[in-house]
Amino acid sequence: YCKFDGCYPCITLDYSIKDDYKHTLEVFSEEIGHYETSVGKSYTINPNKLGCNPTLSKIERKASVRGCEILISIEDLFKALDNGNNSLYEVAEILGVTENMLKLRLEELSRKHSCINFGNKSLVLSDYPRLRFVEVF
Repeated sequence: YCKFDGCYPCITLDYSIKDDYKHTLEVFSEEIGHYETSVGKSYTINPNKLGCNPTLSKIERKASVRGCEILISIEDLFKALDNGNNSLYEVAEILGVTENMLKLRLEELSRKHSCINFGNKSLVLSDYPRLRFVEVF
């Protein structure tokens, strides 16, 4: 994601990832996350040194979290779990996302909620990474 004075914001993707749909989706959603969470500052990021700069790490995490929120709705997550799928791989496949994106989404949900109710089902997140999907009577 980049924004130059006098121009509209622009998201560019490396052509080499075009054949990997899930990776492309992950990168694109994160870049949209940058657009939506940007506070007007711009940074040049060296991915090899990302962990060395706490500010940039926070910016990247915030963008990644927002990207996961865009791609994985609570409703879609419940539908995937409701079909009896209980592995991260299976749920990620149904949602069309990478396991890393699903893990990040679940981790962030567990930070905000101990339990999420949707219809007559509940997703218990209080013991994350252990998840329980239960029917509520």
